[in-house]
Amino acid sequence: RVRVYDLPSFPEWAKSQGILEAAVAIRFYVSPAGDVLPQMRLERSSGYGRLDRLAMDSLKNWKFEPMLVQSAQWGVITFRFVLE
Repeated sequence: RVRVYDLPSFPEWAKSQGILEAAVAIRFYVSPAGDVLPQMRLERSSGYGRLDRLAMDSLKNWKFEPMLVQSAQWGVITFRFVLE
């Protein structure tokens, strides 16, 4: 369960380049204490490296409920950037 999350805003540079929408999927790992571990990887790029990095940097700040298991768990999350 997510305790703390940070959602990135649609960046101005993307808006100025005419990007209206993009999505990036990231495989990430969570420690038993609920911290996102640094070894994340792209499952599906948005096609824009800067957006991919923005999503990964945001995910680093997320915190999850501590787990009863003693090993890291993994998941895949998709960040969708949509100009509104």
